[in-house]
Amino acid sequence: MGTLSDKSDAARQQHQQAQMQAKHHPEALARSMAYLARTLADVKQFRSELAHLPGHAADNAYPPLAIIYGKEVPTVYAAHVTSREAIARTDCYDNLLFQSGDGVVLAREAMLPPGYDLVKDGRHSTNRGHITMLGDMDAVGRALQAVVRGRAKGIGLGKDRRME
Repeated sequence: MGTLSDKSDAARQQHQQAQMQAKHHPEALARSMAYLARTLADVKQFRSELAHLPGHAADNAYPPLAIIYGKEVPTVYAAHVTSREAIARTDCYDNLLFQSGDGVVLAREAMLPPGYDLVKDGRHSTNRGHITMLGDMDAVGRALQAVVRGRAKGIGLGKDRRME
């Protein structure tokens, strides 16, 4: 969401403390920035490798896909902090914003990347949280049945094996 423009005494004090920490621990800041740069580069590469390839779809190379997602557990999607410098502090995350998800992953982020198709009856919601989601045997069973039905119809077996 970003930062708040609140210039209250508490906000000003947090901002000053964050600046002081950055000045007194430049090597920690450098390590953190290097880690962030590495992590963001890895995530960017991972997401680019997930990009849908229309040629694969035309060749029926993608397997049948199903998803299980949670939408019952409030999931943090943003936090208001007083300044950019305050982002590094652990004591300033009191103003959190929530959306539906599984407690870790937002429901909308649990969907397939653009271009990919779910197999028929392949979308299953669960009331379980992130850690126990695969313990919902009903949802797991329904998702697996959808994948098996899709494979039986030839999804993902190449152009010549697809049955409509």
